[in-house]
Amino acid sequence: MQNVTTNRKATTASHYRPRCLVLAVWIAVATTCLGQTGHRRITSLPAIYIEVYYGHNIIKDLYRIARMWYIDEEDNVVFADSLMMAGRGNSTWSFDKKPYKLRLKRPLAMIPGKAASRRWILLANAADKTMLRNAVASRAGEQTSLPFNPSYRFVDFVINGDYQGTYQLTEAIEIAPGRVDITPQRIPPLPDDDLSGGYLLEIDGTQDGNCFTSDRCHVPIRIHEPDDDNINMAQQTYITSVVNEFECRLMDDDFCDRARGYRPLVDTLQIADWYICQELTGNGDAFHNTFFYKEQGDDRLHFGPLWDYDIAFGNDNRLGDTTHELMADIGYGAARQWIVRLWQDPWFARLINRRYNELLEQGIVERLTTAIDSLAAAIDASQQLNYALWSIDEQVYLERVLHTTYSAYVDDLKEYIAQHALFLKEAFRQRQESAGTTGIAMTRRQTEYPAPVVDLTGRLVSDTKNLPKGVYIANGQKWVVR
Repeated sequence: MQNVTTNRKATTASHYRPRCLVLAVWIAVATTCLGQTGHRRITSLPAIYIEVYYGHNIIKDLYRIARMWYIDEEDNVVFADSLMMAGRGNSTWSFDKKPYKLRLKRPLAMIPGKAASRRWILLANAADKTMLRNAVASRAGEQTSLPFNPSYRFVDFVINGDYQGTYQLTEAIEIAPGRVDITPQRIPPLPDDDLSGGYLLEIDGTQDGNCFTSDRCHVPIRIHEPDDDNINMAQQTYITSVVNEFECRLMDDDFCDRARGYRPLVDTLQIADWYICQELTGNGDAFHNTFFYKEQGDDRLHFGPLWDYDIAFGNDNRLGDTTHELMADIGYGAARQWIVRLWQDPWFARLINRRYNELLEQGIVERLTTAIDSLAAAIDASQQLNYALWSIDEQVYLERVLHTTYSAYVDDLKEYIAQHALFLKEAFRQRQESAGTTGIAMTRRQTEYPAPVVDLTGRLVSDTKNLPKGVYIANGQKWVVR
């Protein structure tokens, strides 16, 4: 294992160039044969071949006309002509291995058992050496009450005859049957239409698209649907007021009140499960970029689907090792104020503890570990080709550690989940103990405390210079070490 802050020997180019040459020759031979024998799978995974008309380069958010051959696990070939293809992503678009979005002419069912759709995403997962984090986050969501979790399948991807590596084909986040399956607003709306939903929203720290900022906490909110071209002033005003009302009730003095507080305006089980997923995955961007929505005729906001976890699970060097950290303490984004406030409600704190322990008893950690092993085995041949093309031990974005083998990255991911899950059990318990108190907050770096200091079991704490996180009684007052 290598920490990315340490010096590394410059061996990557000499180590990978021969493998890349072999790969290039292999792909060239395979591509030459395509005209004679048709498109084929490259490994055991499905394969996607796309040809962009006129040889145009793909540009972010500028759609090009293309055609596609999709070969599934049974070697069935589906051809789609006149599709539109564009680049996507914020930071990820700057990487050499790039993500894309597709708009087909007609709906196509590309994932067994899932709805046909015109819109699909090809994730490159370039910043995640396992290429599994987004898939594992979706699996986590499936273990909870969150109703909409992006389905996916891994594919080998070729564009204009050039092999691109292992990609994750996944559903776009949109209001549609089988996706965010809520009532869409009519376009254009009629005068008597119900404007109470549905709306697809995102806490969007990049402030891309049609955004507004909440009144109290200044959280940037993007309205995805109705989209920028179709939303009218009445819809914009309505959904803005809904978000502001939720935030106002959450931040008011009587926020804990069952009727006058925030609870009538949010699906409390969903926001609890959504938040637990943020902590279980160690998602530092949880409060910077996250989806939520509102259904027609329902006063409540609903959180999810889970999206964009390639730098979660301890894969963000800005945060360091997050195995023993809460995102409520260190996560990015103005919406972290919402979670900090929610933890101050003893009812919410009890809900998080009860729900998390339920998920543990149901085997969420074991299921995620099994899923990682299964997915890693399924893409093994593909990832070998992928890392013959793309370096496995060079930093692409924010990777915190670097290895020379794929299996080492997979082991790190499983170890993070196992150890972090144990930490959360105790951290949530301690937060419940301190919820609703007016205790004095102190940090682990503080060196002077009013003696004597005891923990909640009554045990005297002799070494007070570096107190672990938790709740303590010092000089008759409750102190919260964060």
